[in-house]
Amino acid sequence: MNPLDNLADINIPQDVSAWPPAIGWYVLVACILAIIVASVLYIRHRKKRLRAREDAISLLLNMQIHSVNEHEKADLLNRMHQVLKQTLHDYLPRSRVLQLHSAQWRNLLMQLGNNSYTEQLIKLNQMQYDQRKIELEPSETRDAMIAWMKASLPPKREPEHV
Repeated sequence: MNPLDNLADINIPQDVSAWPPAIGWYVLVACILAIIVASVLYIRHRKKRLRAREDAISLLLNMQIHSVNEHEKADLLNRMHQVLKQTLHDYLPRSRVLQLHSAQWRNLLMQLGNNSYTEQLIKLNQMQYDQRKIELEPSETRDAMIAWMKASLPPKREPEHV
């Protein structure tokens, strides 16, 4: 008699299942979902924040500024100034913007975006109080206003009290 005949057959264990996955996979999926949700919320918030600026820029671009006489030029520049003020109403407290004029308005514009276009906007504001001599060209003013809005809005931080 052969001693190997008494041995039982070798039983191969079942394959290890991939389900349920280890806790690390759950954590990874949760992190990916959190990143996706945070990204979507950030993009929606940013679009909402930029909407006022983009609306103002489209209003400015749609204004007819070619071949206007002096009276129409003053009216056009006043409308541009109103667009700027309305846009700032969307980013700053309304009562704060309404109270500003002359030096305070200039300080606010400089705090929000002290760049090469700010001077043109300051001249536009001064023209609101003295329309005897209009030195501004609507096309240049519009371009300066659009460039200022793109560089300065939305505000990076709340401007200090002016």
